[in-house]
Amino acid sequence: MQMFKKGFLSVILALALVSAASLTGCSDNPIPRGDLNNPIKIGVVKSTDSQWKILQDGLLQEGLAVQIINFSDYTSENPALSRQELDMNEFQHLDYLASYNYETGDNLIPLGATAIFPIGLYPNKAASIQSLDDIKEGATVVIPNDDTNQSRAIHLLVAAGLVKVSNSGKSILTPNNILESSKVKVRSVQANQAAHSLSDKSVSAAVINNDYIKDANLEPKDAILKEKADDEFAQRFINVWAVKKLYANDPLVNKVVNWANNSSPFLNAILENSAGTAQIVAKDYTAEKLQSILATLQDEKAQE
Repeated sequence: MQMFKKGFLSVILALALVSAASLTGCSDNPIPRGDLNNPIKIGVVKSTDSQWKILQDGLLQEGLAVQIINFSDYTSENPALSRQELDMNEFQHLDYLASYNYETGDNLIPLGATAIFPIGLYPNKAASIQSLDDIKEGATVVIPNDDTNQSRAIHLLVAAGLVKVSNSGKSILTPNNILESSKVKVRSVQANQAAHSLSDKSVSAAVINNDYIKDANLEPKDAILKEKADDEFAQRFINVWAVKKLYANDPLVNKVVNWANNSSPFLNAILENSAGTAQIVAKDYTAEKLQSILATLQDEKAQE
């Protein structure tokens, strides 16, 4: 009788363990990663841009399902990637990624490149601004307020002769570097609000990221000044595919990058959506080269 009880209890315990394993998803037949029911999750800004449908359809034909997850700003994608709510993201340049890693202690890395998107200074036509010469002494110019695009915008204003800065040789500039003797006053706002600021007649011009120029019914040709995308300084603004370092050798995220790098329709859509302003660099930089540039930028930020 005692032996029967022990045997019976063993069977009950075994069944309980099997049930627990099933409830926690540890079954013998989990949903395959990259399946339609368990797609690779990619975080982007402007998920309606045509390249993302091209990517989804093209990879599905290769047997890999991806889900494009939209974000409306530049601050949420990396934390989501860090928490493994995303498998990868594609929205940021290397300088932004370096700042994020340095400030948070995270270890996100680039696996591939897409393009460099030169930012531009756009005039407020409603305020009768047509050129740099129309921007008066003491006028207000709006820039994005995230760390790297803010610095990038200030460099552009220095090149335009609109602001003077202390430590002009520094690559990282903040509004604190802008001198009172500057021609204009600078106001920092969220990147997605910079374009909308041109509805305010008290604003003479705004530095706007390519992602948002359409929001203000602008075209790239409307810019009165643009970055030069082909100089060494521009390397820090290469847009990249980013993953957690843990997944650097993951075959599925690498398949996404390799497919995108070699898809003319995907790359042409990026160019078209930028109204021809993007400089496509997908095949010009290996993951190792991008990671080397990132390491240099992170060291630079540690010395600032």
